[in-house]
Amino acid sequence: MKIKNYDIVILLSILLTFSLGIGFLYSIKNSKDNTTKETRDKVETQVEPTSTVGEAKKAPSAPSDLDKKKEKNHIYKKEDFTIEEIFNYIIDWAKAASDNSIIKFLKAECPKDKIVEIVKKIVKETELSRDNKLNIIFSMAEHFKDDKNIKDKLFNVIIEDDILAIQEPPVLVVAVQTKHEALIPDLLDFGKRNIEKVKANQMDKKALHYAAKNDIPEYLEGLHRNIEKIPADMASKLLLELVKANKPGNSIPFLVKIGANINYYDDKNNLTILMHAIKNKNLDLVKTICEAGADVEKPSKDKAIGYPLQLAREVSDLAIEMYLQDQGARD
Repeated sequence: MKIKNYDIVILLSILLTFSLGIGFLYSIKNSKDNTTKETRDKVETQVEPTSTVGEAKKAPSAPSDLDKKKEKNHIYKKEDFTIEEIFNYIIDWAKAASDNSIIKFLKAECPKDKIVEIVKKIVKETELSRDNKLNIIFSMAEHFKDDKNIKDKLFNVIIEDDILAIQEPPVLVVAVQTKHEALIPDLLDFGKRNIEKVKANQMDKKALHYAAKNDIPEYLEGLHRNIEKIPADMASKLLLELVKANKPGNSIPFLVKIGANINYYDDKNNLTILMHAIKNKNLDLVKTICEAGADVEKPSKDKAIGYPLQLAREVSDLAIEMYLQDQGARD
């Protein structure tokens, strides 16, 4: 049978239409497969851990109860904090002996009605040094300087603890050391009102004798500024104590300035201030005393001791003997 031309055209048209249909269906299938793969990859990317293999993730530390209260809607009241919560919050600072961090936190966050109890807890339950504990007490007393009741309760924490109250340096000296010398009048006033507990009439004297015995002029100056002025007789006794302790004499100019007698005579030992320095064979101290105006020829009331120059020979100190002669000493 002979195929006509128009039959061939029809057949080719059918084949072309069929081919196009097959291609369209295949493209739709590929599009769906690609979409599914992209979706799967996206999901896998979201769940894939960010850390590398073998890298351990560090678990965050649990917030303290105080932090939880602070973070809850960012609304909290200091009054809601318990003493235990506050103490637990500052314990790491206590272990690190960071009393300044504790002070800063207590001023900002500790409720006024809880301050005394938290200070007591710090004193009793931490290993902070005595000076650190006193610094915290003094700082809180200054922070609440207008509340006499709280100040008295804080000072009472000191006298209830033997280490704080009795050990050296004396409490008033630590007040100067820690730059709280402005509290000295309040401490003395508290002492006078609680004389049976603290023997207040000795509080200032104890501090002065410590400062003189250790020859620390800045302590003497700080005490002098805040105690009722040191009388001349007391200044002379402090000078004698300093010289007997065989110190360099750094505090001598200040003591003389406030009235100490550089020629003060020690009746108990029959020695002048200068003679004590000679007996100790301390040439530098002898020089400081002479420069402060000591009489190099003032004798002892005990004729067996005689004059300063004789005493220098007695103790066999040629350097002091020659120095005294240069200063005009004669026997």
